[in-house]
Amino acid sequence: MFNTLKLINSILMIFLSVFYFDQMFNLFVSLFTKKKEYGKTDVNHNYAFLICARNEENVIANLVNSIKEQNYPMDKINIFVVSDNSTDKTKQMAQNAGAIVFERFDKENVGKSYAMDWAFKKIMAEYSDLNIEAFIIVDADNLLDKNFTYEMNKAYDYAIRNNKTRVITGFRAPKNYKASWVAAGSSYLLLREDCHMHHSRCALGVGTYVSGTGYLMDYGLIKEFGGWPYHTLVEDIEISTDLASKGEKILFCEKAVFYDEQPKTLKYSWRQRMRWCRGTHEVFFKYSWKIVKSFFKKFSLTKWEMFVHISPVPALTFLWICSMMAIGAVYAIITNTPFIDYFNNCMLIGLKDIIGSLGITLIIVIFVMIQYWKRFNCNAFYKIFYALLFPFFMGLYLPITTIALFVRVSWKEIKHSSYYDKKKI
Repeated sequence: MFNTLKLINSILMIFLSVFYFDQMFNLFVSLFTKKKEYGKTDVNHNYAFLICARNEENVIANLVNSIKEQNYPMDKINIFVVSDNSTDKTKQMAQNAGAIVFERFDKENVGKSYAMDWAFKKIMAEYSDLNIEAFIIVDADNLLDKNFTYEMNKAYDYAIRNNKTRVITGFRAPKNYKASWVAAGSSYLLLREDCHMHHSRCALGVGTYVSGTGYLMDYGLIKEFGGWPYHTLVEDIEISTDLASKGEKILFCEKAVFYDEQPKTLKYSWRQRMRWCRGTHEVFFKYSWKIVKSFFKKFSLTKWEMFVHISPVPALTFLWICSMMAIGAVYAIITNTPFIDYFNNCMLIGLKDIIGSLGITLIIVIFVMIQYWKRFNCNAFYKIFYALLFPFFMGLYLPITTIALFVRVSWKEIKHSSYYDKKKI
């Protein structure tokens, strides 16, 4: 029995090495490639910033002000805020800051995707005279670098002239890295996404994906959708997967930097990641066959990367390791096998699998730390200390993504703070 379990486990580990080969390959690509440069343009396109906010009185004005301070003609920028089922002063704070504010009250269709759908339809119906060319989606806790729109405009103009894409995502940087080890872990995670995923895919000419916030969508695409038709718990990953299955690429504009607040406590981090994992599982079960069928029409690395991204392989692997240990334990009890034999031939193998995977995350975070050393506004001790804690942060994903296979998860509010580092992050 132990030999059979070890054989199955070895086959699985080989499969995982092949399945996730691109992840490590992208890491090395990021080391030897430069940022994608989009040429200057004399055309200033018309944009509408859309912000869906629920009880965000602490942060909404900061975001609106950062949009109004953009190094870009303000007559080409419109700011729309949806106060979505808010019970605080979100509406007043956004209006005082200078945004056009809609109030939405809908207790049945709760969540950002429904607010986006409602807002898109309202804007297209009532504000057509603004001649909006593209929407830029940002979250209430975000802050924009003053050149965010300027850089995004260069990428958008490039995309239009070369018929490249209708969706562009920006560089998502943390704004509260120093708040806690949890915030630091989440910060390293998103910077790894920027550097080893978005950057590398862009360098290789592979389409990337939308990650929550800070992205541009062409007005024509929204009009084609008739609003926003994606309503899983991760509407960003859902649209990325759907577009990939249709052969559309998403561009990455690395110089369009914006800052995003990370959860400071384990409670809020767990809640956020549980929603991400459950939502990604939903997207897999909804779109996996669609992507697989599209492989036979035209295979592309963009499709493959998204298939890997949404696959519940980590959860299934963790389930296998737990099952292997449990099966081995039952067999050992039935056959009166000494504990040391069970430990050496079964339990130790499972522990090595888990420790090995966490060791890989340590290698990844060390590269991220080195590549973005100057971005973190803290001393060297904390940069290294938080990096060493990153495997523990990532280790929580194993139970979270596994539990998310079996439980229903609903959208829950996460409180944001007005605190942010004003210095370079």
